[in-house]
Amino acid sequence: MRKEVLTLALKTYNPAAKTQADAAQKKVVDYNQSNPYLEKITTAANSAANQGAFVYEQPRPTYADPYGDKLSAARDLAANFTYEQPRPTYTNRYAEKIDATLNDAVNMPAFSYDAAKDPAFQAYQKQYAREGERAVQDAIGKAAAANGGAVSTAGMTAAVQAGQNYAGQLTDKIPQLYEQAYNRYLNEYKRKVNNLGLLQGQEATEYGRSRDALGDWETDRNWEYNRRMNALGVFQDADTTAYSRHRDAVGDHESDRNWKYGLHQDEQDRRLNMVDLYRTLENDDRTRLADTADRLSAIETAQTNNALNLWAQLGYATEDVAAALGIPVGTKYTATTSSSSSSKGTGEKSVYNGLGFPTKYEDYIEKAIQSNDGSDEGKRAALLYMYNIAAADDTYDLLDNDMLNRMLGMANLTRSEFDAFVTEYEGGNTDAAKGSQDQQGNNWWSRLAAVLGMSK
Repeated sequence: MRKEVLTLALKTYNPAAKTQADAAQKKVVDYNQSNPYLEKITTAANSAANQGAFVYEQPRPTYADPYGDKLSAARDLAANFTYEQPRPTYTNRYAEKIDATLNDAVNMPAFSYDAAKDPAFQAYQKQYAREGERAVQDAIGKAAAANGGAVSTAGMTAAVQAGQNYAGQLTDKIPQLYEQAYNRYLNEYKRKVNNLGLLQGQEATEYGRSRDALGDWETDRNWEYNRRMNALGVFQDADTTAYSRHRDAVGDHESDRNWKYGLHQDEQDRRLNMVDLYRTLENDDRTRLADTADRLSAIETAQTNNALNLWAQLGYATEDVAAALGIPVGTKYTATTSSSSSSKGTGEKSVYNGLGFPTKYEDYIEKAIQSNDGSDEGKRAALLYMYNIAAADDTYDLLDNDMLNRMLGMANLTRSEFDAFVTEYEGGNTDAAKGSQDQQGNNWWSRLAAVLGMSK
């Protein structure tokens, strides 16, 4: 309906409206320069002035500031405030140890096992070698005793088997020794990790205490500064009270003077009747000319504003819009071209005002339009600016859903995109969520807010 009303208003566009408005304004200027009543008014005013000037004998009260020096001293103390206590600093005494322990743990060689180099295996090897040799000798001795001192083939075979039995037992020990070596490797790694944790814990404790010391320092500094500011406030209040009473005295003086001046004016008013008569005639003529000029100017301004609003809604300049604004037919509407293309002196903020947008949000709308360059990051930036408009409106309550949707459309955004953005943004705006995003290296919300110079 609004579009049809604006279109109908432009159908009555009169190209001569500006010429007529300018001509009417010129008549006002010409009248002011050749005022036919000026000489008569001057003569009548001089006659009234012959009554004599008003004289009031009472001196005007003067003010001697009783707190000037004290207030100045207190202001200097506050303005030149310095806190003598040095600011606590923190030195990490464990940085090198933590780095060394961390590197030791991270760069620990991968586990490998060589039985020949294992002292436990070597000990078992010697033990089983002795036991195997002993078993061979026992088997040979028993075979020789059973065969009259001679060792039979069967006896030698039995002796060899006895030695091989101990060699097999030694081989069976290798898996056990491997597991023991791996456990020693794991224990060594755990020891290094535990040492790292102890060092980090101690460093965190000392850092926390340094933060406490810094907090105490800031508390003491702020207390001293506030003490000086409170003293300044006391003197300011006293100075304000003294000055207020002085102003009361001045007011009493002026009231008495004005009352006596009124008596003087009553006499003069009688002489000014003729002046008032000429001025009334003069004002009647000037008002008539000014009313005509204002009416014609209002017609021309209304046509311009209707053209701007219709251009913004349609997105291009129709013949009526082009004729009213002095631009080519078909010119595309943007927030910047609307301010530069119009020769009527109407800037881009008036275009937004013409669309009904609150002045408080114009800069954010413009930034959202400029940010949405088609990239994902640009769209997120534009959504963040629109989010700030909605957040601010919780306080000012100037928007309705239709107006917000129109703003989103100007920034090439949809309402569904905006609602999804709000849900995701506010859902991730908790300490736990931000911490999780930081760990994943994907906290683009904080990066985007930093780029835009805004805070979440």
